[in-house]
Amino acid sequence: MGESKSYAPRERAKAGGIFDGSNVAHEARERPSYNQLVSAVAAFRRKHPDRDVVVVVDPGFAFKVDLTERADAEAALARGELVQTPSGVAGRGDEIVLEIADRDPQTIVVSNDSFKPLQGRYRWLFEPGRLLGAVPLSQSDSGAVSCRVRRYEQPDQEGIETSRVQ
Repeated sequence: MGESKSYAPRERAKAGGIFDGSNVAHEARERPSYNQLVSAVAAFRRKHPDRDVVVVVDPGFAFKVDLTERADAEAALARGELVQTPSGVAGRGDEIVLEIADRDPQTIVVSNDSFKPLQGRYRWLFEPGRLLGAVPLSQSDSGAVSCRVRRYEQPDQEGIETSRVQ
């Protein structure tokens, strides 16, 4: 993932982007794809080259990806390009992502999750441009994945689940 800066969950990402990495890596897949996550981060960086990026993944992420991607995912964890949530906080990954983003009103969250159970606490999720999604467009035979970052529309009656591809 190149020159990403890593942050422990308690640190602050100033004017950054924070990825719900496990969620983005799972989009349209049975098991997560590290290559898909890397592609989504690259797409975000093309649109926001001046922002620091924090990528948060669930415990055991590297062991959940395909065997062909495992070494790359493990290396990214070792380099600090991925921040792994602590074991034993099952179901709190989303909350950790939003806690980090909550520290700076300019931080953009990238996830395909609507964060429905947390919308009441993090009302800024409804602000235009604060929540983006990442959509896989294609995958080559070599495993390379092309992704596009999209924005969510204004919330409808059910929350922020309707989206439009840009």
